[in-house]
Amino acid sequence: MLLWSCDLIGSFFVGYYDGGFLEMRPFQVAMKYLKSNFVLDLSLVVIDWTLASVQDSGVEELGILRVGKSLRITRALRMLHFLRLFKVMAF
Repeated sequence: MLLWSCDLIGSFFVGYYDGGFLEMRPFQVAMKYLKSNFVLDLSLVVIDWTLASVQDSGVEELGILRVGKSLRITRALRMLHFLRLFKVMAF
């Protein structure tokens, strides 16, 4: 959970290649991240922190929020995140 939170913040400071040139200007890097994978990463972090807080509170029955479905969604989002990392590393 902490890994994903740090990754979310760290992604604002990781450059990218644009037309063969490495883009490292903070504003351009942040805008590229916000337009591409930020929503996916933020969703993953929010789900992780929500599940952790619900599990730590000792709630036995969750009603609307079903742990099983949430865990499957979290797993799927993590896989999408890893696929994105592998795609970036391939270039």
